[in-house]
Amino acid sequence: MKKILIVIPTFGIGGTVVSTKNLILLLDRKKYDITVLCMTGKGSMINTYNNIKQIPTTRILSSLTIQSWKIGNNIIEKLFNGIVRKISKNKKIREIIFKIHAKKIDIKNFDTVIACQEGICTEFISYVKCQNKIAWVRCDYSKSVFNKSVDEIVYSNYNKIVCVSDLTSERFKEIYPQYAKKTIAINNPQSEDYIMEQSLNNDNEPLFTRKGVTIVSIGRIDPIKRFSQIPSIASFLLSNSIEFKWFIIGDGSEKEKEQIRQNIIKENVEEHVVCLGLKTNPHYYIRNADLLVSLSVSEACPRVINEAKILHVPVVCTNFDTAKEYIDNMENGIISPIDEIKYSILDILQNGELNNKIKDNISNFHFDNANIIEKIENIL
Repeated sequence: MKKILIVIPTFGIGGTVVSTKNLILLLDRKKYDITVLCMTGKGSMINTYNNIKQIPTTRILSSLTIQSWKIGNNIIEKLFNGIVRKISKNKKIREIIFKIHAKKIDIKNFDTVIACQEGICTEFISYVKCQNKIAWVRCDYSKSVFNKSVDEIVYSNYNKIVCVSDLTSERFKEIYPQYAKKTIAINNPQSEDYIMEQSLNNDNEPLFTRKGVTIVSIGRIDPIKRFSQIPSIASFLLSNSIEFKWFIIGDGSEKEKEQIRQNIIKENVEEHVVCLGLKTNPHYYIRNADLLVSLSVSEACPRVINEAKILHVPVVCTNFDTAKEYIDNMENGIISPIDEIKYSILDILQNGELNNKIKDNISNFHFDNANIIEKIENIL
């Protein structure tokens, strides 16, 4: 049995936490002994990992992450985290901290160590002495802010680099051609059984009331998701006599949340656009929606779109670079430029023939994990 250590930066809401959980659920536990190390040891999704073996983090290791710096429980903790982060900006000190904690956590006993997200955990694991190290890349490097001089050194210490889509793999290889031979594309796995099971669990959210068409948008509240444009699209739908409620699910930037609130008031759509905040079980809301809308500028591997397809809910999304890998336009969903997406939403809501065609095409959709798991097992 192979011993696998999976390292994630946080238990907070996000694609890394959910996709990693899906991977653990789908790997054969008779073949793999899996342990998780969460660097912050915190986050709203922590309970979803209760049945998974874990290594506890350390206070200093936790302090190095952006997440811990932001979510310290009190002034003293935040001050401590801030001091550690400031000191660790010195490359030599940072290297010493990582090496000490790699030994302290006794990672050497694992056959494979996986850094499940670019950034802090990938840098940390690059210092670990293990025969097989795998780095997961969950962003489009051509549209991300990164330190190339640091990353070139970090990724040189990995056996394999896994990008979550064909396009993000190609972009990564364009930036780091020296790592092209060890860079592969593997989509995020999805646990259909888990998603279906969760979709039946009613959160009893009093604000989730259905009136007319139910639309949902789910993700981190961040400018890149463009949720702040939802109120103006909602106003357009109202002007075309569409009766609906549009629910925004997620948490994140306070500045962006305030912008969404202001735009809801500005467009006079308070009765039609509702912010539900963070939900650890978004699947119930997707299952009970008529339409899922994604307005993202960029998506490496749009998990929520695959979840909607698994739950047989039509999708309208913007034309981010990887959209065509997950949606066949006008067949099992609609891809549209942001400036035209309001017309696409209106079209699918008014055009019964188009709506029925897309529903029929996704009614028997099943997510195939076999090829994904085979690729992952080949590198473990």
